[in-house]
Amino acid sequence: MISQKEIARRCGVSLITVSRALDPLRQDKVKPATRQKILEICEKENFYPSFSARSLASGCTRSVGLIVPGIGMISNSPPSAKYLEAFNSELEKSGYNLLLLPVSGSDWESIKRNAEPLILSNRCDGYITAAFSVDLPPELPVTVMQTTAAGDIPPTGFPVIAISNHKAMSNMTEHLAKQNFTKPLYISFGEGTSDRIKQWQEAFGKIGTSIKELHLPPSRINQSGDAAMLKILKANLEEMRKFDIWIFSNDQWALLAMEFLDMEGITAGKDIAVIGFDNIEKNAPDARISTISPPLEEFGKAAAKMVLERIKNKKKDYRNIRIELDSEAIFRSSSCK
Repeated sequence: MISQKEIARRCGVSLITVSRALDPLRQDKVKPATRQKILEICEKENFYPSFSARSLASGCTRSVGLIVPGIGMISNSPPSAKYLEAFNSELEKSGYNLLLLPVSGSDWESIKRNAEPLILSNRCDGYITAAFSVDLPPELPVTVMQTTAAGDIPPTGFPVIAISNHKAMSNMTEHLAKQNFTKPLYISFGEGTSDRIKQWQEAFGKIGTSIKELHLPPSRINQSGDAAMLKILKANLEEMRKFDIWIFSNDQWALLAMEFLDMEGITAGKDIAVIGFDNIEKNAPDARISTISPPLEEFGKAAAKMVLERIKNKKKDYRNIRIELDSEAIFRSSSCK
């Protein structure tokens, strides 16, 4: 393989000029024509600069690790793509790469325990923990993302970027009361929705209403198709008809519930209010689902800016910093009489 020294000789430039031309953070110090000449030789010779060598020389990896409790948190959650795209875009502006670091564990304590060695390994310049914190010294460059499905993360030694659903859910419950919908039911499929139901319980409690929860067997929508969930709804319709507000943890399920109601001759927005979460119909011309819309793009950008600031200002105290971004209640035909 050709060396940078040989590339410099062929181009008639210094070794440091070649190094700068191949460094995204310093390439603006090289004349465009010179850089183009260097890149052409690299392409012809299939030369790629050594990332590990550059990291050893600079003491920086130019990467940020996103630590998530299992790969399923990303792969099974389409909204995650929205904040991840914004997060990654913000990192790229500063010449940083995103490194996804899934950790295993069946409970939060084991997840935290498995995450801590990753942070202490110095694999990345900074870290984001999604939906959980860790028990490590606060001077480490860690930032916590409190996701929409999680309850409030206890006070931590690290800065927290959070999405708060409290105001949006309160606005939604007040809207439902004005529309004379009075009997809410939270419909969950499988596990993992306990924090969300607690948020709804608090919101309905403010207007003196209690919310019931119905646990249905996992629908396995991705494996079995929408028909599986429609069948489950059909089997539980008698119990569900005792309530005039059906609340789901995401818009995908809420949309299928709307389809189910149409099939049963029940009018959503008149007979039953259907509420989702995520606002996946954001750009749809015939959007129907009333929902809670989290600021996912802003969430990703804020997290990226915070972790980059932590990397830059290593001696600053970030222990009491908490940035909250409010979700928005969206009212559509599924909850409007």
